[in-house]
Amino acid sequence: MDENSIRRPHKNTNNKRFGAEKYKKFIGNKSEGQGFADNRKRKIQHEYMKILSKQKKKEEYQTKQKLGKNNRHTQKETSSSDAEKVTKFSKSKWQFEEKKAEKARKKTEALKKKREREEALAKYNDKKHQKNKTFSKRTRKGQPVMRNQIEFLLTKIEKQVNKT
Repeated sequence: MDENSIRRPHKNTNNKRFGAEKYKKFIGNKSEGQGFADNRKRKIQHEYMKILSKQKKKEEYQTKQKLGKNNRHTQKETSSSDAEKVTKFSKSKWQFEEKKAEKARKKTEALKKKREREEALAKYNDKKHQKNKTFSKRTRKGQPVMRNQIEFLLTKIEKQVNKT
């Protein structure tokens, strides 16, 4: 084999240009464990939070057992926790009612705007119809009646003068 027969890659070959990154089958890179380290980390965090919540529940149960069922202090705690539950429920109920009222208000406003739009459109169409009716009047010989058109132009000029 001589030097000329060995195939050399082109000078401009660039893996990024050909989309080597496009077909990755994993998240992350090899130094990070190809994305598995991140998943493992999340799983450990989840397990830790589960253990904490279990311990918290266990401690609450033990404190209730120590205080006793007939103790006034326990009754106050349960009543306060019941009150919190009621307030949370009532708060959520209040928020729901508020959202419902807001939705109804928006609906009535939308209907009102729609009605006003329709009335304005009807008024515009009536005015347009009257104008076309006056312009379409003809004499016996079939010529347009110029009086109506001149009056229309006169009112238009008067409006412009009044604006300025």
